[in-house]
This record gives sequence, C-alpha cells and structure tokens, in this order.
Amino acid sequence: MRRSLSSSLSVAWLACALLPASAAAQSPWVVPRSDRAVYLEILKPSFKNGDKFTFTTLAVFLSGRFAVGENTVLVGELPFANVGVGDGFEESESAVGNIYLGAEFGGAGSPAFGEFGVRLPLMKETDYFGAVFWFMDPVDRWEAFTHEVASVHAAFNYRYSGPTGLVVGFRLAPVLWIDTGEQLADDVELLALYGAHAGYEAANVAVVGGFSGRVIITEEGADLGERTLHQLLLAASYGLGRWWPGVQMRVPLDEDLTDAIGPALSLSLAVQLP
Repeated sequence: MRRSLSSSLSVAWLACALLPASAAAQSPWVVPRSDRAVYLEILKPSFKNGDKFTFTTLAVFLSGRFAVGENTVLVGELPFANVGVGDGFEESESAVGNIYLGAEFGGAGSPAFGEFGVRLPLMKETDYFGAVFWFMDPVDRWEAFTHEVASVHAAFNYRYSGPTGLVVGFRLAPVLWIDTGEQLADDVELLALYGAHAGYEAANVAVVGGFSGRVIITEEGADLGERTLHQLLLAASYGLGRWWPGVQMRVPLDEDLTDAIGPALSLSLAVQLP
C-alpha cells in the first residue's frame, strides 16, 4: 500500500506506542573520525511502553572507512536490528538492513569534503515489527531499515580541527528515495539531512556535541513541523592505542518522536587501522 512519508511516520509512531498493548490484546557521531578504521556501534533505543520490549531490542551498525589515494575514502555500513516483545506476546524479529556503500572526496588537508553513496534496498519485509525498525535511528539513519526503498545520498561536509583540539563542523545532505515496491505515495521522494557539531579532540580523548535533523522536501499537504525531525547528541570516546571505545546519547526533540521514543544510548568501538 502506498502512503506519504509523513503518514508513514504517523503509522510508525502508532505502532511503537500501541503494538505491545494491542498484541497482548554510519554514525556521524562515533568519534574520532579516521580515514582507515572499522567501527562497531550498538544502539539501544528507548520506546514508550518500553517495559514490553525485551532487552535485546537494539540495532547494530558495522562500518568501515578505507582511504584510497590522497583524496578519496571509501565508506560502507552494514545495519542489523532485533525487536522483541514480551508481556504475554512472546515474539521477536531480526533483520539485516539496507547496506550503505559510498565514498568521500576532498583535497588533502582541506576542511571541506563531499560525499556520495547509496543504500541498497536489501531489507526483507517483516511480519510484525516493520514500523518499529524505523525508530532505531529515525533522524540520521531512517533509510537503514526502510523496506523496498533505495536511497541515493549526496552531502557537503565542513570540519575544522584547530591546534588547541577544538573541532567544529556542519553537514548538508540531500537524500533521494526511490520506491522499489509499493511503499511510497510517489515513486521518488526528496529529503535532506543537516546538522552541526562542536567538540574537543586530543591524543586519547574525544568529546563532541551537536544536533541533527531531517526534512521531507517533496511532501504535500503537511506543514513544516510534520515534515521535520530533530535530535540533540552527545558523544565521547577514549583512546587506548588504536582502540577507541565510546558512548553516544541521542535526545529526540520533536513531538512525533517524543510521543514514541525517549533518549537512546549507544556504545561503540572504533579500531584505527595501520
């Protein structure tokens, strides 16, 4: 069944808020950034009616960055998620999400760089919890768990790193959704991701805070508040040689999000490659 993106968001909110009761009836924020590294992030969302979701309701993102030459970095991400419900409705589902493949382009030493990539529509249709998967990371990585939708990403990034350890950056990224089934009201939808951050990076510690958001540009019949999502973020990592364990906190800001989810905590491990 085809539906608009804003109505899809409403359906997802209803699923997260009501499903447990009725059934009984790559992140931008894993620091530091390295041009040769492998990252593992385990994200634990916080749902309203969360006592009915099991502890193993979580998302896992395995990603990597690999420099090829002086000006190009290949980027990839494999998402995986599990949703489980107890309290009289003992059911769980797992799904491999839509793989991201892309590249970053920038001059050596330049704070500005571009990005281009695609998410392949590999996620299979789920039996029970498809809408819940959307809320694993709805602002930065909604596309990771969207069924029958391919997405094309392009981005402009600016990241300044000063001699005192200060880091400041922003990002603007249009995203094109292409319907490969019957999921969207239109065959193509245009969205945009945006965000800004500031923090401190030293030899063995990194702390960054900021915000990120997304807007559905092509949506008709919805006001700006219905077409946007925002969140605050805080991330910190500590370096143990080439190993950087870290923690991230996401705090949703919009009513469409806060009615369904609370702050989300994730743990990460970055391994810098030689």
